[in-house]
Amino acid sequence: MSITQISEEFIDSYNKIYEELKQKGQENLKEVFKIFWEANPNVNVVCWSQYTPYYMDGEKCVFRINDIMISNLNDKSQFNLLNWGEYDGDDESVWVTDSWGEKSSYFDAAMANQLDNFIHSSAMEEILNSLFGDHCIVFATREGFYSEQYDHD
Repeated sequence: MSITQISEEFIDSYNKIYEELKQKGQENLKEVFKIFWEANPNVNVVCWSQYTPYYMDGEKCVFRINDIMISNLNDKSQFNLLNWGEYDGDDESVWVTDSWGEKSSYFDAAMANQLDNFIHSSAMEEILNSLFGDHCIVFATREGFYSEQYDHD
């Protein structure tokens, strides 16, 4: 057997295990969110951006997770209209917030704070980077998670 064959097998095996780990990680994360969904029927999406800055004014660029946003928006095709606690669409019934005082009559603010703290815990940085990648925005819904590329310039 050659190094090329062994290395290809190694890479294939690693990729298979990595994909299984990502799937299992998302399943476990979905269980955390299940508690949030059950207590917050008016919320349809929780999202956050995560990325490594391209330039930090001489400081080391490190991966980070931004604040979560919570919204009642149910149309996945419009999720890209959620930005920094604002909704840029036309539906006046849609609300979105990234602060727990505002709009907190629509959701459990204490639980939103717990979820935000969990997402921002140091242990979650590596996990979320592994699950969803760098330079993306992650959307959590009752059905699961998906991410899109995020331009943070």
